Amino acid sequence: MDIQILPIGKLNPAPYNPRLDLKPGDKDYEKLKKSILTYGYIDPIIVNKRGFVVIGGHQRLKILQEMGHNEVEVSLVDLPLDKEKALNIALNKTGGDWDIPRLQDLLAELQQTGIDLEITGYDDLEIEELMHTALADEETESPHQRVVEDDFDADKAAEEIVNPITKMGDLWLLGKHRLLCGDATRQEDVSCLMDGKKANMVFTDPPYNVNYTGGTASKLKIQNDSMSDADFYRFLLESYKNMFDHVAPGGAIYVCHADTEGLNFRKAMLDAGWLLKQCLIWVKNSLVLGRQDYNWRHGAIRS
Repeated sequence: MDIQILPIGKLNPAPYNPRLDLKPGDKDYEKLKKSILTYGYIDPIIVNKRGFVVIGGHQRLKILQEMGHNEVEVSLVDLPLDKEKALNIALNKTGGDWDIPRLQDLLAELQQTGIDLEITGYDDLEIEELMHTALADEETESPHQRVVEDDFDADKAAEEIVNPITKMGDLWLLGKHRLLCGDATRQEDVSCLMDGKKANMVFTDPPYNVNYTGGTASKLKIQNDSMSDADFYRFLLESYKNMFDHVAPGGAIYVCHADTEGLNFRKAMLDAGWLLKQCLIWVKNSLVLGRQDYNWRHGAIRS
């Protein structure tokens, strides 16, 4: 570890730093300042030799400067720009609030370089959850209203299930709602669910046929998500027919789908008797990281 004492004037804050900039009087700023006054400066600022750019410790640097320090102890590293930016995110993983637009831009930029984003300290799922959670927090006025994820381990719980309670064909009554463990392509299953009644609207998010793999430790897969072109069309057609048969005249349908399978989704809808009216665009709060040439920030909903 290369520890040196450098003039503060020689250090350059990272212009891309995605953490919110704290100011004197801010609660977190004053807490950090109090900690430095109480315990001293015990955590060196991380600086890249390339341009003496500050990678980690921007708020500490600002506080030390306000306290009248002219020099500061730093830990020097020698990194190319992409790894410098990735380390900045990794060092900022705990504490502070994100500047969401800047964080999105930085992650998208790093993803385009081909760098392994896990060196930031986050996997793809964590990054997506981080951005959604931070955006939800920004839009929530009261801290006590914020949704906080619990520590329930779904993977572990699933592994402990030896004999599932719910079996194929089971119908659960949840107040006014009905939930069937069944097959949407089977007429008898859909008839059992609807119990002679007609729906006024269908909202469905079927498999996209993109061979999705989950981001959890179990790497869960989605059934019917990796089919041949002909099989996927038949799969959609049968389910669309059953929906059409159990919807009241004039009833609406909304179908989330992947544009890569747009032809099959459209053809199956029309062949099942539905009217193809328009494509709605669901503009999301943040982009979804992927391996395509352009990162998506919207989803298509066929109506």
